[in-house]
Amino acid sequence: LLSRSQPISNANQAQSTLIHSALVYIKNNFRHKITIKDLADRFHITPHYFGNLFNNTLGISFTECLKNLRLQYAYSLLVTTDMSIKEISLESGFSDCAYFISIFRKKYQETPYQYRLKLKTFNRKQEKATS
Repeated sequence: LLSRSQPISNANQAQSTLIHSALVYIKNNFRHKITIKDLADRFHITPHYFGNLFNNTLGISFTECLKNLRLQYAYSLLVTTDMSIKEISLESGFSDCAYFISIFRKKYQETPYQYRLKLKTFNRKQEKATS
């Protein structure tokens, strides 16, 4: 029984290390085009196996993870820069601005432009309140 559990433990450790390495890579490169095939090739496994492993380990698909990282980054750019919505979408790794606006709206219940307007209005009110 012990001899059987050891290989499983080693396999789990290897899978965990692979997913950790993949996450580091994704976090460092999400602003560029990344596909599941790219990552699978990088780790010498099939895209199907990588996708299943990623989803089973993290409870989220590779595509959803990548999209969430890009949206979080875009959200921060809306707050901290005066970049155009198109520039933000491209800088965040989205190749299609319309798609970016669509998924931003789906996640945050408003468009990036609406969010930025709301933020500017809030900041103006704060400035008036402290004057």
